[in-house]
Amino acid sequence: MLTTYKNPWVKKGLGPIEYATDAAPEEYKGYLIYCRPDATTGIPVWDVVLGGVCVTQRAGINGAKRAIDAFEEGVA
Repeated sequence: MLTTYKNPWVKKGLGPIEYATDAAPEEYKGYLIYCRPDATTGIPVWDVVLGGVCVTQRAGINGAKRAIDAFEEGVA
């Protein structure tokens, strides 16, 4: 099933209006983490999504979880 979520960086000319993936998300602390190939390089990127918006992107699942921890601790 295809899932789409908003790209907040599109206003700066970075990427598409929405990201799309048919990967199953991993939930972590109320956030959804999707792994999808980057459209330009094909290299996997882990998108952290909250409320239908990508809030950050990381190079691995552990980095995505650390980013969520930082959001939750108010240090990001």
